[in-house]
Amino acid sequence: MTQRLLMYGSSVALAAGGVLIPNGALTSGMKPHRATAPTIAAGFKIPAVNWAEVTDPPSGITVRLPGKVKVTESSDPPCRDYSAEMTETHVLVLFTICDAAETPKMSDLQAAAKGSTDGFRKQSDNVAIKSSTRETKFDGHPTLDLRLSTKAGGPDSSIGAFRYISDDSHFIIAQTMGDAQNEKSLNSTHKQLITGIRIPD
Repeated sequence: MTQRLLMYGSSVALAAGGVLIPNGALTSGMKPHRATAPTIAAGFKIPAVNWAEVTDPPSGITVRLPGKVKVTESSDPPCRDYSAEMTETHVLVLFTICDAAETPKMSDLQAAAKGSTDGFRKQSDNVAIKSSTRETKFDGHPTLDLRLSTKAGGPDSSIGAFRYISDDSHFIIAQTMGDAQNEKSLNSTHKQLITGIRIPD
């Protein structure tokens, strides 16, 4: 995996202040706010929103995303960000695909998770962070799941769920971020996000 891609993967993080994209800019309009009352379905707080399939043209990788999707591209390294916000609960979703010159290793996924943790801590005013990781497989591809929250967080504190996937020539990152008060919505949203990913053979 190229060093520049590793640096990108290590810097990607969703946090309460917004979304860090490859060029380091803070995406405007992506800050979580207090949610209005969410839709109640099957005993869970699940926002009522239409999900649609989005295909990344260069890779053929598809994913299902909620609501209106914003696309941001960068060239160093070549990456595409597909972002959306759940309007009822202000849960943020970011799906990123980066082209890789060689197959990313699990150590690269772990480095990206560390970068996300560092970014989360920094944008949470350097408070103590709780994190958990799990190595797994997604359709046979090496995968790392990461969960982040603040140790002494209240209902307005940030929480995040992340999945990093390696295929032969791409580094894939699925991220969901919201406030602790909307944790059930975040969990539901992240589950739908990661189960809707399709990687061509």
